[in-house]
Amino acid sequence: MLNLTPYHQRRIAQTAIGASTIRGLGPRGTIGIIRTFLAALDLTKIDAMNSHEFRSWLDLTTEELRAQLPSGAQHWGT
Repeated sequence: MLNLTPYHQRRIAQTAIGASTIRGLGPRGTIGIIRTFLAALDLTKIDAMNSHEFRSWLDLTTEELRAQLPSGAQHWGT
């Protein structure tokens, strides 16, 4: 069972998405949007998901994140 406190989830989001992760891939403020989004995700349901449900959840969550990003940062990769 996944049991992260809000502090730990926020800390993981901050350290997992470093400045070099998106350097040059979006306007200023993009990293903050990503970190805030990841820190707020409800991860408690993941444990009960099968692989198909997880892939669907991941696709939906990715699109939700993409919709929150500035237009210059709504792409993946370089």
